[in-house]
Amino acid sequence: MAALTTPTTPAALPAIPHRVYIQRIRDVINSQEFAQRYPGVAKRIFQPVRVRLLTIPLNALIIAAAFMIITTGTGGLAGKILAALIIGNAFASLGFLGHEVMHNAVVRTPWFKNVVGGLCLSPFWVGPLLWRIWHNEMHHNHTQHPKRDPDTSPSYEQLANSRLLRFVFRFVRPERFILIPLVGVRFTIHTHLMLWKVQKLWRGRKRATLWAQWAIGFFVWNGLAFVLGFPTYFWSYLLPFFIGNFVLAGYIATNHLLNPQMMDRDELQSSLSVRVPWIFDVWHLGFAHHVPHHLFPAMSHKWGPLMGEVIGKLWPDRYHELPILQAWRLLWKTPRLYLDYDQLIDPNNRRIFPTLGRGLTPDSV
Repeated sequence: MAALTTPTTPAALPAIPHRVYIQRIRDVINSQEFAQRYPGVAKRIFQPVRVRLLTIPLNALIIAAAFMIITTGTGGLAGKILAALIIGNAFASLGFLGHEVMHNAVVRTPWFKNVVGGLCLSPFWVGPLLWRIWHNEMHHNHTQHPKRDPDTSPSYEQLANSRLLRFVFRFVRPERFILIPLVGVRFTIHTHLMLWKVQKLWRGRKRATLWAQWAIGFFVWNGLAFVLGFPTYFWSYLLPFFIGNFVLAGYIATNHLLNPQMMDRDELQSSLSVRVPWIFDVWHLGFAHHVPHHLFPAMSHKWGPLMGEVIGKLWPDRYHELPILQAWRLLWKTPRLYLDYDQLIDPNNRRIFPTLGRGLTPDSV
């Protein structure tokens, strides 16, 4: 495969150091004007929000109600589909809570954080140790770095050197509907690729812990097939598992995959927030507000809308926020392969697309 471009070039806009972003935002939050407009918020905004733990019993009640619909046959097939959709979203909500917990935004006692985070992520077979290494350390410290971020898309150069990638990109094309069911397993597939990658870094107790935490989630949840019988297991766990995957991937794909890659850390240029209907913003714990999260990972997503407003006023040329349907449309219309830091390329027809902040807009494709 012949190269179409010179080696990857630096991003068009220079990166702003993380400490500069943080200092300017803190100056705003500590200002008298902010205190008058939002009394008491400056003292609370970076503190753990323990009340978020109520998400666990609330989702448990939602899951229990949906389970009753399934087991009693209320509403027939339509009732079971609705119940599966509800449980899948509840699993996703718990996953978002686990994400927040593991960032110290809810509780900070290490053992309690691991227990709660592990419980919330267990429907997707993700252990707290894997999540901390993969997400907190690898992804957050190297967001959209072409070599170091395990969650960024591959490059055209990598495609040229990989038979596996060439095979995958024969099927994952914007106009091919196989992309839709793939979203239903994307998070779990990527989780297992990361489990295999991370476990190679260690031997002994840490490697055993990684696999033990995975095994607990996998065997406990899939053990329901023997306890409940396959039909009930299918409607109350297996189908909701895929629906939860779809919800997680539906958000995660918007977080960074439309943004340019960056050699130097720049959270605003490399991240995207999305706007969703209020009921999902509440149920999914504000995970849509992703730009503020990358600047302040230990801040609860509760404060995402307010922090996004502050950031957008300070850096309107760098802050990215779109309605989620527009973000999905851009994901559908553009390929997930980088030609260089600022451009995407479809390897099948060689069509080139810009990224957010480099010319990509809802009206440009």
